[in-house]
Amino acid sequence: MKKDSRIFPADRTGTILPYLPFSQNLNRFALVVNNLGAANANVKNKAYILAQRHRATRQINGANA
Repeated sequence: MKKDSRIFPADRTGTILPYLPFSQNLNRFALVVNNLGAANANVKNKAYILAQRHRATRQINGANA
């Protein structure tokens, strides 16, 4: 049963974390969103996320990170 966001508002400490393993076929991370309403979502540190994606790709391909 889905929680009603009017009764259970999103927690301001919600997190968005990359879910590993990295999907090489899709060339992207799947993101796990915990306790964060879509209306309040604010993606921060985009450059950090992209750097981690690049690093994971290099590790999968056998290059040194």
